[in-house]
Amino acid sequence: MKELITAPVGHGPKGSLKVLVIELPVITEVKGILLQQSVKGEDKRELLLLCNTANRHPLEYAWIKDGETLTRGTDRVNVSLEENTAVGEYECHVSNLAGSAKKSLVLSPVVQTG
Repeated sequence: MKELITAPVGHGPKGSLKVLVIELPVITEVKGILLQQSVKGEDKRELLLLCNTANRHPLEYAWIKDGETLTRGTDRVNVSLEENTAVGEYECHVSNLAGSAKKSLVLSPVVQTG
């Protein structure tokens, strides 16, 4: 967001005019952080997905998994790794008055050989 201040305004009393230039959203990265904790002797694993942007002004966020909305209003989402339901394509959507952007990542199963 760029801010410009100018004066005077119109033919009346001197004042100032604040102009905000809203830029298109830019997603710099979508990443996952593995979170592990032990609860009552059981290991719990989650993946924290983060959507980082270059914008400083307010953005609307939405997380989509395989075409279905998971959550809105936050730049992060927790995905449980305890079930096979974590596998799929995750998209971070960001938008503002100037436009929108999206970036995705795919979680896929790893087959262990041996």
